[in-house]
Amino acid sequence: MAFWSRKRRVSMLVSVGSHVAGREYRLSADLADSYIIKGYAEGVLSRDFSNDELNALRGQVQIVRLG
Repeated sequence: MAFWSRKRRVSMLVSVGSHVAGREYRLSADLADSYIIKGYAEGVLSRDFSNDELNALRGQVQIVRLG
């Protein structure tokens, strides 16, 4: 088991949980990749993703509209 994990820097475009829009965070590679792929944040992906992987992650996006 690894005692450390690689962190990725992301800039949040929208607020998700305790991660506030407009701020930069260092997140685990898995979480950062998920946020980037879903469009919640900007940053560099930790690896190349297949189209199937991208579609699976994008399928988990939840959109809330007000009004």
